[in-house]
Amino acid sequence: MSNPTIVLASTSSFRKALMQKMAIDFKTIKPTCDEESLKKAYLNKGEDKRKLCAYLAEEKALSISKEHQNAVVIGSDQSLFIGDEQFDKPKTEENAINQLMKCSNQVAELTSAVAIHYKDKKINFENTTKLYFKELTKEQIINYVKVDQPLQCAGSFMYEKKGIFLFEKLECSDPTSIEGLPMMRLSQELFKLGVSFSFL
Repeated sequence: MSNPTIVLASTSSFRKALMQKMAIDFKTIKPTCDEESLKKAYLNKGEDKRKLCAYLAEEKALSISKEHQNAVVIGSDQSLFIGDEQFDKPKTEENAINQLMKCSNQVAELTSAVAIHYKDKKINFENTTKLYFKELTKEQIINYVKVDQPLQCAGSFMYEKKGIFLFEKLECSDPTSIEGLPMMRLSQELFKLGVSFSFL
């Protein structure tokens, strides 16, 4: 019996690489929702900013599942906090350097939220990692940003590249969550929906 059509509602190369580890056929489709507008509207209503990533993951999945109702659609989003301060994608080297200066010698919480839509089923879950940053000098931070160019990553680091060396330790149940998709839980949920894996 063949697997249902699987759609990753993302154009992230990192999430795509994680999905490829499962050795199953899937498509990637850019969500049709306007993420920035959704963020602004959500925060302007005074909603809990720590739940923003779960809200965006749901909206991304919904934007694709409307047109692909018989597909398993996977939406996801991430957020990073130090205390009450949220760190978004820096987009520029200057912003990335400033973010990492604030992260130096601090403990951050990185949450990956996932929403899965399949026919009449909706599954939502999150995975949170504690990241213990080393005490970093500005020179070290500048050098790191030049190497990894983490301009599209919340918190301005790429764990899957040189970013892992910014940390003293991690506390997490699934390290793939740091890269954008908690694959242990995701694979379990896909299996429950009838997705089979050739290597299991």
